[in-house]
Amino acid sequence: HDKTLDIYEDYTDDDWFLRLMCRIIKSKVPFGLPRGMRADDCPREQRIFGVGMPIGNLTSQETGNIYLNRLDMYCKHVLSLRYYARYMDDFVVPCKKDEAEATLNHIDGYLQKELLLELNPKSCIIPAREGCEFVGYKITPYGMQLRPQTVRHIKASLNHVADMYANRIIDIDRALATLRSYFGMTKHCDAQELRQ
Repeated sequence: HDKTLDIYEDYTDDDWFLRLMCRIIKSKVPFGLPRGMRADDCPREQRIFGVGMPIGNLTSQETGNIYLNRLDMYCKHVLSLRYYARYMDDFVVPCKKDEAEATLNHIDGYLQKELLLELNPKSCIIPAREGCEFVGYKITPYGMQLRPQTVRHIKASLNHVADMYANRIIDIDRALATLRSYFGMTKHCDAQELRQ
């Protein structure tokens, strides 16, 4: 929490805003998880004070982006990574096979030393031919597809929207807005059959 507030102080000197962020970030509720535990597996009484934030509100998203902007700058300007993308707390670094392990180690070291974070245990090096899952897509050298679980989510969501429309809970404009949003998502990948 102290590291987060230090980073906020680099962005503003507005005392009122900094006090507000301190109150939100240093909540009296423990949100931190013991090493290796997932939120679903950790009872509230085992959670840790002083680390973590409640997720699901705009403050946590904004704080995550401001906090991890330091990682972005490190990857782009210190490691000079030409290809690097991050969305919230997920990132991908396409690079040459002989550079992959050193790049991962540099990023891991920076996160631990400078940002007091640990890489997710699922973080790994994947050969490009196998493809990599990132922000709902499976990206391969041959193109992008939606992940199977994303396709299942879309179908379930559209069935729900169809039911709500059939029961007159929502109007046609709202139903079509949902459909258009999924069309927008699918136009960036190989999903012609799904769109049909």
